[in-house]
Amino acid sequence: MIKLAIVSPCYNEEEVLEDSASRLTALFDELVAKEKISADSFVLFVNDGSKDRTWSIIKKLHGTNPYIKGMNLALSLIHISEPTRRTPISYAVFCLKKKKKQTQIKKRNKEDISTVPRST
Repeated sequence: MIKLAIVSPCYNEEEVLEDSASRLTALFDELVAKEKISADSFVLFVNDGSKDRTWSIIKKLHGTNPYIKGMNLALSLIHISEPTRRTPISYAVFCLKKKKKQTQIKKRNKEDISTVPRST
């Protein structure tokens, strides 16, 4: 069976995020019931440096909805100009997993990605 993963970038989406998650959950429930997708399909909401409550809403949704996962980018990379992209950029990424374990990517350069192992 197909495992569907939807990645949805979020920037200051606090006003629409819960409604979007609700609509996607209804769609996923329908597709799982029809055996079109597997029950471990998910939506990954990626907080892209929002200044509002977007990340706290994503964390709340993850805790209550089995289809929702979240990633928090501490620095928005969408708005970076071309000359800036050529220099190494450090930022933190936090990914929520089903069992609420966190994986942290400490530093990312163009050539280097180092990870902190998850605790077991």
